[in-house]
Amino acid sequence: MHYKNVIRRLVQSGLKPLERRLVQKAYQRTYPPIFIIGPPRSGSTLLYQLVARRYRVCYFSNFMMHFPAATLSTTRLSSLWMDCSPPDGYTSVYGETPGLQGPNQGKAFWDLWLQAFPHDIDPDTVSIATKDLIKNTVLGLQEVFHAPFINKWPPNSLRLRLLAEIFPDAVFIKITRNPEKVFASILRARRAICQGESGWFSVEPQGRESILRDDPMKQIQWQADKIEGAIDRDSAIIGGDRFITISYEGLVEDPKLMLDKIAGFYHRLCGYALEPRNEIPASFSKTAKL
Repeated sequence: MHYKNVIRRLVQSGLKPLERRLVQKAYQRTYPPIFIIGPPRSGSTLLYQLVARRYRVCYFSNFMMHFPAATLSTTRLSSLWMDCSPPDGYTSVYGETPGLQGPNQGKAFWDLWLQAFPHDIDPDTVSIATKDLIKNTVLGLQEVFHAPFINKWPPNSLRLRLLAEIFPDAVFIKITRNPEKVFASILRARRAICQGESGWFSVEPQGRESILRDDPMKQIQWQADKIEGAIDRDSAIIGGDRFITISYEGLVEDPKLMLDKIAGFYHRLCGYALEPRNEIPASFSKTAKL
């Protein structure tokens, strides 16, 4: 692994001058970007994979996130032989998808330019230069692939006002799931990757320190409530017309119906049609588990 990290640093260092020019370029606003939001373990990864597979969109791929400080330059170079098209498959491990072209949450990119913890961010605390870099990276990817950008990164559920300031035309897809299923799935994630039920998993809202001695399930409920509350608050400020809600239960039962609903919403709101490119499974009801 050490040699891979060395290669990544060398590539990003060598591409730094090109990346600087690309992120300072004046890009034309074309397609409104799409952000998937909601609590962790709510089915957002499956939704992300389905939209990326079904429609011609662009996103942070696993390949791009090997070089988060040179996202645009590596993408422009690799686009000569690699499209932004995900593999045919819907497996994932706690948000991580397989394959170089698999949709990536973009953690490496977001953590590079925005504070890691807590995940709540006041837009006024982020510099204009950082906002412009994020904006131009997304608009640059859209220019390379001639398609709308989509991303799913759970902490961004607490950053909607920031995203809306950077992208005034952004569209938000909120995914919901039976709360008891969400709580149980987060608890399993704590056991699997956080050294036990007391370990914290995923989104860290402000004030987390105050409840760390509480029962793990109370912590998880608090976490989900804070995320839902932030989404409700910010959607009221941004405008509820930019939000569409999709249920996980409906998604696994009839993926095509739910994605048609999203495409219709995007078209009515933005005036752009999401172009179909691949068929998707008729149902996940017997196989999808979180």
